[in-house]
Amino acid sequence: VDDSGSTLDTDPDQARYKALQSIMKEKDADDQYAIYAFADGVTLLQPMQKVSDGIPTVQGESNGGTSIKAALQQVIQDYEQGLWEAPGGVQVILITDGYATDIGFQFEINSVLKLYEKYSIPVSAVGLGNVDVKLLTHIAEKTGGQFIDIADVDIGRNIGAHLQIQQAEADKQIAQGKADEALKSLEKMCDHAVSNDISYQNDH
Repeated sequence: VDDSGSTLDTDPDQARYKALQSIMKEKDADDQYAIYAFADGVTLLQPMQKVSDGIPTVQGESNGGTSIKAALQQVIQDYEQGLWEAPGGVQVILITDGYATDIGFQFEINSVLKLYEKYSIPVSAVGLGNVDVKLLTHIAEKTGGQFIDIADVDIGRNIGAHLQIQQAEADKQIAQGKADEALKSLEKMCDHAVSNDISYQNDH
């Protein structure tokens, strides 16, 4: 979650943090989550825990720059070092209201995005207000996530709605993938059975 100084203007009521609570309430009790905030640096506001353990009220300080690369780097680094696990799969939601202050060119973030690709971790980038659409779209597309542009005041409702749609689509793709795998396995079994039958007939 972006906690830079510009959020004092774009999100003075810190609705972005309230949105996290709305999102978590829609999750299963056994689902796990962690919350990182980023400005000049990166801070772990809420270590990984189950939704059933409670959803704390968190808020930021709205001060400093917008270190998007550092935030994504910290999250994937913690994952690699085993500081947290998510057995059911990992999804990262990046919420920001502006432009990255820790990179000069878009390609400078690619080394970090490659790690998300390596572990098949999608990053959905949520833009609040005047954001670097090109960068956020790049982040989402490179990792298999989505770019969500939120222009309305009701941040929580809009983020939640978009993510529910994305999750439904992801579940659909997973189900389709499993169905395809099952079909391929069945086809291989049939081919093997036919092959064995032909071999048997040739032997006799």
